[in-house]
Amino acid sequence: MAVIAVCNQKGGCGKTTLAFNLAQAFVLEGDSVVLVDLDPQGSAADWRAMSPAGGVGFEVEPMERSVLVRNIRNLRREHSLVLIDCPPQYADVSADAIRVSDLVLVPVQPSPLDVWATGPVVDLVLARQEVTGGSPRGAYVISRAISNTAVQRSLAQALEEKPLPLLASGTTQRVAYAVSAAAGTTVFDGRVGPARREIEALRDEIKELLKDD
Repeated sequence: MAVIAVCNQKGGCGKTTLAFNLAQAFVLEGDSVVLVDLDPQGSAADWRAMSPAGGVGFEVEPMERSVLVRNIRNLRREHSLVLIDCPPQYADVSADAIRVSDLVLVPVQPSPLDVWATGPVVDLVLARQEVTGGSPRGAYVISRAISNTAVQRSLAQALEEKPLPLLASGTTQRVAYAVSAAAGTTVFDGRVGPARREIEALRDEIKELLKDD
């Protein structure tokens, strides 16, 4: 019964893509999953609405900040995993999501500007950890990287000096993510390819993190 928030105050870093595909990855492991869409734009809810019958095995629950804490308690009882897709720029909403989570994933693209932009959400995680004695756990996830480039390697080195750990797994720029989103599906629909393996690796690493708690 874990709650994972995907947070970053910067838009366009791949939060919804990551959350949506991770939700399906955990479903395929036998978990009962719900994805909470806190973004006023409703991207995750729109994505799910386009899904063909049987395309994904989880529901998306649009939710407002005012009912988040109460509803998360109920969702914890009903599902083995709750994923929260946080909106950009809404620090108060992110703070509430962090407060109810066991793990916070911070997607970051391979750019110095994107690394600096993670500061506000990381500060929220650290502040919450100070109050609770270490909860929730937090981790960076490299998102939309270009494989085997100097930029990606330098980003990984820069993040290793930051206060949160960097997951070994991450996502890269792949057409499969855009194609599956346009179809209302995930990278698990169709043949096994590199994008699917990326999400599976992330899922497995996250499971190990949660197991340590």
